Amino acid sequence: MLRGFYITEGFIDFPYIGGGVLLKDSDAMFVNCVFTGNRSTVVGGAVGIRGGSPTFVNCRFYGNDGGWAAGAVFNLRSGSTSFVNCLFYDNDAWEAGAVSILTGAVTFSNCTLSANRASIGRGGALFDTLGEAVLHNCILWDNTSPVTGADEVFNLPAGGGATTVTHSLVKGGWPGEGNIDSDPVFVDCARHDYRLQETSPARDMGDNGSLPADVGDTSFNGDTSEPLPKDLGLDPRIYGNSVDMGAFEWQPRIE
Repeated sequence: MLRGFYITEGFIDFPYIGGGVLLKDSDAMFVNCVFTGNRSTVVGGAVGIRGGSPTFVNCRFYGNDGGWAAGAVFNLRSGSTSFVNCLFYDNDAWEAGAVSILTGAVTFSNCTLSANRASIGRGGALFDTLGEAVLHNCILWDNTSPVTGADEVFNLPAGGGATTVTHSLVKGGWPGEGNIDSDPVFVDCARHDYRLQETSPARDMGDNGSLPADVGDTSFNGDTSEPLPKDLGLDPRIYGNSVDMGAFEWQPRIE
């Protein structure tokens, strides 16, 4: 387990992937880590994954450049990659602004992806080619692509990518149980504050049954089998009757 690492200014050139970290057949776990300012000339600005089942809990990916594809993460192949309470913003690539999945199963639980950019191709937030992406309780909002209908998530129809999205907020909409298409009302997008305001439609709209186990021990109590108890800001994960969508749980606070 790597906890609290700050991974920045990594650079990788052709023919490799992953400007900051390259994982080969690895089951590594990253908890409370930041990936920023990394760059690849080919794919995977911050992280390249070639096999294994890595896990990322409470991690932030921002300001990474993937070159041709995958501003933050490129998943070439894996057993089962997981992102929990992760935030992706301000990542860039020609295609797949934040994450590209060539093959492999990748799960996103309570993640927020916003303001990522595919400058030439498709998938402002996520491009799923031959993979099996699953998103639960996530928010995908204001990611951009020059291709109509490909701002947030793009499935390559000819490739057979199978993206499943449930109980999530997706700009422009996406088929799936419990999905909504409404402004998430973030605290301050301009300052990259992606916490929810009290009026957010994402509040209490997630699925409690989709919360993964606390494998990263976000509560620091040694219990890694309990349902995820904390959000990205280490506030209580459920405030109210149901979990909120996105990486942050709304909390009553004096702003």
